[in-house]
Amino acid sequence: MEDRSQKSILDKMKQELDDLELQLKLGSKELKDAYKLRKKKFTELIRDVHEYSMAVKKSGSEKLEEFRKNSKYLLDTLESDFDISYTDYEDKPHDLKKALNDFEKSLKNYFKELGDEAKVSQLKIEKDVKTGIEKFKSDLNVQRAHLKQLNEKSQSDWEEWKEKKLREVNDLKRKIDSKLGESKEKMGKFNEEVSEAFQHLKSAFKNLK
Repeated sequence: MEDRSQKSILDKMKQELDDLELQLKLGSKELKDAYKLRKKKFTELIRDVHEYSMAVKKSGSEKLEEFRKNSKYLLDTLESDFDISYTDYEDKPHDLKKALNDFEKSLKNYFKELGDEAKVSQLKIEKDVKTGIEKFKSDLNVQRAHLKQLNEKSQSDWEEWKEKKLREVNDLKRKIDSKLGESKEKMGKFNEEVSEAFQHLKSAFKNLK
């Protein structure tokens, strides 16, 4: 069971690296277009979840009301009309990162309160939303890293930085592929090492905000 769990973590990490690699290979215009499309799909997902919460008959719940408020705020933030530029990301009135974090927290608390009759819906919604948030945050980090580089430096600096990150992504993917068939003991040690490298890679994008 532990061995399968470790492999599952590595498989998930490999998928995230595949998504990251795909984004890094896009040109500036393609990157903006891909982000806009992801934002649109993610907005539709959040709208569905918000409407689901509004359809729930249970009322008078503090956690439910908190979730409704945060899902509406996230929706308003996602639907706000602004040009994709570094200045816009820094200066726009709605804080997308805060809206996402508040939404995640209230979603978790909200589902804790639901009874067994909502378990099926809960599991599906949680999985869809968690995956959607992870992918959207990844897209957002790449987009903001790109815009910050262009704002402060030049296209050539961005391309150089991007190629460096692509090499790191592919190196991690090769390491994961080479280790998936090894023993549980070796897998455990490797899992710690590659997770640390993966977090370092993700931080490279977050630190550019």
